[in-house]
Amino acid sequence: MNATNNACMSNNWIGYSKYQWSITPRSRNTSHVWYVLTSGYVAYANANYSYGVRPVVYLDSGVKIVEGTGTETDPYILTK
Repeated sequence: MNATNNACMSNNWIGYSKYQWSITPRSRNTSHVWYVLTSGYVAYANANYSYGVRPVVYLDSGVKIVEGTGTETDPYILTK
């Protein structure tokens, strides 16, 4: 798993300046959590490491994007 293509690396909220935890534990060992490396690759590590975190939201499947491109200056506008 990775997100290293140019579009992902330059147009992405993750930023890749530090390792970032995901919200997802590893299924084989729940003390391990998936994280995104600065290169864009995904790996897992023990959850006691001091990696960055970001707020996470879950959207209902009925939510639709009605406007915006998802950038900082043109954020998505959502409706249900």
